[in-house]
Amino acid sequence: MVEDSNYKFTQINVNGKLMDLNTPKIMGILNVTADSFYEGSRLQDEKDLLEKANTHISDGAEFLDMGAFSTRPNGVTVTLEEEIARIEWATRLLYNQFPKTPISVDTFRGKVAQVAIDNGASIINDISAFSFDDELLPVIAKNKVTYLLMHVEGTCENMHEARHYP
Repeated sequence: MVEDSNYKFTQINVNGKLMDLNTPKIMGILNVTADSFYEGSRLQDEKDLLEKANTHISDGAEFLDMGAFSTRPNGVTVTLEEEIARIEWATRLLYNQFPKTPISVDTFRGKVAQVAIDNGASIINDISAFSFDDELLPVIAKNKVTYLLMHVEGTCENMHEARHYP
């Protein structure tokens, strides 16, 4: 929650519904990549993805956040085509199985975001704050989806190095 004397932010619009942020929300993390940070979040097939998503929802997750590009230290960079292929089936499957649970997709690529949105994602979670791909902002604006702006210093290859902020 951001608060100052003139403005109080306590809700976000997700798929046309206001979500109250006065209490913490739980986000279940799902990764359709073989080399994500957390080994337990790596899901390579439909059965595993659905089981993990169902567990997250049963345990209280109000969102499902899915990534298809690992940003862990020494992670393998994937092509745009590979990230799209991973996100497309997984987003469609989750949306069809859990249509009332908002799906967030962790990507910094505009074309990936568009495919995710076309297949049911309602939130884009971008580690780059629009700095890695000029195509992302127009996709967010055109589709009017919720956008989570994150911060990264450097690139995917070097962002894990020690940083100094003045």
